[in-house]
Amino acid sequence: MGRLIEAARLHRDGHLAAAAAAYAAILRDEPDDAEALRFLGVLALQQGKVLEGTAHLERALALRPHDVATITNLGDAACAAGNEEAAAIFYRRALQRDSQWLPALRALGKLLFRQGDAHAAVRCLRAAVAIDADHFPTQALLALSLDAAAERSEAIEALERALSLHADQQLARRLAGWYVDASFGHLNAMRPSEALHCAMRAIALQPDCAVAYTHAAAAQLGRNDMDEALGSCERALALDPSLPR
Repeated sequence: MGRLIEAARLHRDGHLAAAAAAYAAILRDEPDDAEALRFLGVLALQQGKVLEGTAHLERALALRPHDVATITNLGDAACAAGNEEAAAIFYRRALQRDSQWLPALRALGKLLFRQGDAHAAVRCLRAAVAIDADHFPTQALLALSLDAAAERSEAIEALERALSLHADQQLARRLAGWYVDASFGHLNAMRPSEALHCAMRAIALQPDCAVAYTHAAAAQLGRNDMDEALGSCERALALDPSLPR
């Protein structure tokens, strides 16, 4: 076990060649060490050796047919080979064994989102977030899936949570755009306070967003905050002189 722990440490620290040699040494002495086979298979996938990795993982699964980690890794191998149908089968098989197995929930959610099945992706990713709310990639993907499923309000909340875990400029700009859309909706519904809140949040996320300033100005006018509205108009024009005056 100590040799396997050391090999796994090398693997975790990114010393892939040394880790591969360590796994191979273990397997020379113990060819039926299912965990060493699994780790070696995962390592091969990381190196782009999909066929080799799949072979190691299949051997590992033959030794431990119900191991959810190995089943999930075979789903990853199928994904790497471009066989998304097989990947989904493996991920669902793992979840049949353990409905709260996070790697399978995350991987299946990601796969379903990529396939355009936003509602199914949301179900998987919500389950994953319920288990671990502090995983930035899952929170971010849940937000994008919710948006694709036409659940914009929940998408905003999820992306706010994601950005509280990790700063990401591209996602911040996307969230700003969602707030701009929300402010426009509130303006049309004659809700200036709500519109202003959304516009100001968009500005906080993307200070160079001229449209957010125009929405803020309209909301401030609706609240009879004339000086603030004038200031917002001036800022919008400074950012985009082509805007109508």
